[in-house]
Formats: sequence, C-alpha cells, structure tokens
Amino acid sequence: MFRSVTQVLLLWTLPTASAVDLVKLIAHRGGVVSDTIIENNRASIEAAVQRGYWMVEVDVRRTADGVPIAHHDIDFRRFYQDRRKVRDMTWEEISQLHSSPGGEHPLRLVDYLQACDGRLKIMLDIKGERSPLPTAFLNEVERVMKEAGQLKSAYMIGTEEARQHFLGKLRISRKYEEIASATEAGNKSHYFLFPRGNRVTEDEIRRGLALGAPVVPSINAFHYPKKTRMQRARQDIERLRAAGVTEFQIDSVFDEWLISTEAASQ
Repeated sequence: MFRSVTQVLLLWTLPTASAVDLVKLIAHRGGVVSDTIIENNRASIEAAVQRGYWMVEVDVRRTADGVPIAHHDIDFRRFYQDRRKVRDMTWEEISQLHSSPGGEHPLRLVDYLQACDGRLKIMLDIKGERSPLPTAFLNEVERVMKEAGQLKSAYMIGTEEARQHFLGKLRISRKYEEIASATEAGNKSHYFLFPRGNRVTEDEIRRGLALGAPVVPSINAFHYPKKTRMQRARQDIERLRAAGVTEFQIDSVFDEWLISTEAASQ
C-alpha cells in the first residue's frame, strides 16, 4: 500500500493553512538524494519512502535496443564516469556500469518500479532525442507502468510526443488555458498544472486550484542562485502554501520545511 500522506505534515501555521494540513511531496531526481545517494536508484527510493514522500519523479531514457531506463542525463559521465550516450549503448552494456558513490548499477524502468513496490506513486519524465521516440518504446513504457499498477495514478512531464501518447491514460502537465478548456469539455482529470515555484503567482495558483485539477509547483535547486538558494526556496514554499498548494515536486534539500520529524524518522 502507498504510504499514508498523514505522515507528511506542515510544520508551521500560515494565514490560510493550519499546521495539520496535509502536503504531498514528489521527489525530484528520482528520490531523496545526497552526497552519498545518487538519483534515480534504489537507495534514493528507499530514502524517499523513509521520509514519507508520496510520489517520485523518475527520468526515463531509451537505450540503443529500446529498453526504458531510469536515468536523467544524455550520457553516463555523472555518477558512472562513462562518456558514452544512453542512446548508443545496449542495456547489457549499461547494466555493467557501477556508480560512484554507491557502487550501484543503473536501473531499467521495470526495476525502478519494482523498487517502489506500491509504496510510492510515479511522476514520469520521459526524455527526448533528436528524432521522435519510437512508438514501440512508448508502448513499452506504458506496458511496464500498467503491469506495476502505476499507470492510472501517474503524473507525466517531459516531451510533447510522450504526453500525447499517454493522453487519457494518466495525468499530463498542461498550461492553465488548456486545462480550463478541458474542464469545460469535462476532461480535467487528464491534466495537472506544473508551474515553476519561483515564477508562479498566488493568483495563478488560486485560478488553477479553482479548476479542480492538481496544481504541482516545482521547487528545484537549479531555480535559485546558490548563495540564496535555501532562503528563497523557503520563501516560495511559504508563499505557495499560503495560496493553497498541497502538492510539491521538490529537491529533497528543501523538504525540511514540509515534512514532519515524525515522518522523517519512519
């Protein structure tokens, strides 16, 4: 069963939100990462479970032989010290790599979903290539998501071609105007709003929430200058919570302002 969101509690009282309001956290970069835990891998998944996250955002790329893997970058220089590109390597070749730190192998999407094991829901970020992604590859992503019982509850960001393929099968990110039109047509369950947390206004948040679709701002490290990153992220989190946001896609370095001590210890 999925971890109860009652384990994730707001730590302070805001003008329009009490300290017992529930917050759902989506772990950016495939889980909770650190100097010793790499992204999109088993240890990051386990850390997300332990800290009471609701969902993980997994980056998905295609290997030379069409296998969906959980990996963000176009190549393996980070973490695996290999300059070869994902699209030029077979899964057999990729499976031989070892990460530093951690000594872990890359994961196929099916392995990643098995590691989540019903404890975490999924946000898919399917990465593109120079040429369109083959339909067979998108079908394979759909198949493994469905077999893992993750398809209907999933959110999706990423390439437009991938979002079109999955339209009506899960929730895909769209702009406010498109969600408003879909709401009039009775299709708001197909979409969610995914703004950058440092750019979206309180009015835009409230208008999005009024549509009845999820509003999921991102609070990511690359949004902020390094020197003021923590201060500005906290200011954005407090501002967005005051506007009514209850779901965040977030880098775990910022979750201290959204997760209770009790949840973090379980």
